[in-house]
Order: sequence, then structure tokens, then C-alpha cells
Amino acid sequence: MTRLTKTTLSILLVASLMVTTGCDNEGKGAGIGAGVGALAGGIIGNQSGNTAIGAGLGAAAGAATGAWVGARKDKNQLKAENEELRKELERREYEAEIQRLKAENEQLKADKEANN
Repeated sequence: MTRLTKTTLSILLVASLMVTTGCDNEGKGAGIGAGVGALAGGIIGNQSGNTAIGAGLGAAAGAATGAWVGARKDKNQLKAENEELRKELERREYEAEIQRLKAENEQLKADKEANN
């Protein structure tokens, strides 16, 4: 692999990692996948005589795969957050019902004492 090719692939890898800063999992997956894919594709392409095409194809395949994996992770995280919110809502509804029943109980006690 020529020095220029190594430098180009290194720049692609570092750039893809830098792009992922602050992204959601889908964006991070795409960036990391593109970088790793470009590196792997460049190495494979170099062996077959066309580093640039190998790097480009590897980057595209890696980005698509990384985005898919990241999107699945985002979806799973959102499902977990929704389940936690459902549990919190249920807990609050139970607490409200408990408070209502306590108030009703106190009113019944007060009515009982008033009737005695």
C-alpha cells in the first residue's frame, strides 16, 4: 500500500469517527461503519489493484450496516424508555387511587363519629 493510500485511509477513518461525535446511535453507527468499511475496503482493494474503489464500496457498505445496527439500538432504547414511562404512569395512578381511598376512609370515619 502506498504512503498516499495509507494517509487517505487514515484520514477517512479519523474523519468518520469525528463526524459521529454528538450523533444518535444511527449516526454513530453509520460514521463508524463508513470508517471501518473504508479501511477494510481500501486494504482489500489494494490487494486487487484498486484501493479507491475498494475504499468507496467498503465505506458505503459499512455506513449502511452501521446505520442499521445503530437504528436498531435507538429503537430498543426508545422501547425501554417507553416501558419505564408506562410503569411511572401506572405507579402515579395507583398513588392517586390510594390517596382517594384514604380520603374516603377518613370521611367514613368522620361520618361514623358524627352519627354516634
